[in-house]
Amino acid sequence: MSDESKTAAVAASDAPASEDGTDAVAAFYGETTAAAYASTMDEEMKTYFADLDVFMADLVEGPVLDTSAGSGHMLQYLHEKMPERTLHGSDLSADMVAVAKKKCPSATITVGDMRDLSAWESGTVAGLISTFALHHVGEDDVRKCLGEWARVLKPGGRSYIALWEGSGSMDMPPLPDGRVINAFNYAFADMEKWLAAAGFKTVLARTAKYEEF
Repeated sequence: MSDESKTAAVAASDAPASEDGTDAVAAFYGETTAAAYASTMDEEMKTYFADLDVFMADLVEGPVLDTSAGSGHMLQYLHEKMPERTLHGSDLSADMVAVAKKKCPSATITVGDMRDLSAWESGTVAGLISTFALHHVGEDDVRKCLGEWARVLKPGGRSYIALWEGSGSMDMPPLPDGRVINAFNYAFADMEKWLAAAGFKTVLARTAKYEEF
């Protein structure tokens, strides 16, 4: 692997995978949902810590960015393993950001859109992670995310991406105002193709089965 390459480790589950405006997604992860989500992640996120160990091994110098910080569990694990590393996170939901800040107070976590990393200069991020967020956007936006993530990574930087794998879509539970968010599954073969087009080289991939919900 050359120093100029960017690498991606992808973990996928075959659970169902989501669309609507960003305001609807943010509303879906409101205060009540954010708190409930965080409590379920206490055990579930441990499933992915071994992946993060691979992600962290010999990681180049520089900050790590979580583009879908959610409950902050992944950032906190990174902090425990790399306390000297500067960590940043963003999430579409202000309520999730509040939860994540409590979970990982050492990280700088703000409200943000994973499709737009314009606040970051090109080639400045050592590592980038995204955990189960891409199902909230359509194919064009998935490609946009991957392009942005590749842009901000340093030469030799790494990305860890976890997503719902499969085909088709499903409706998430409706919001109180009746809005419905559509969730998307993406085939791993397509993700590999899109990653390569964005400039990534996939170095590790695994699929885990979970009961549908």
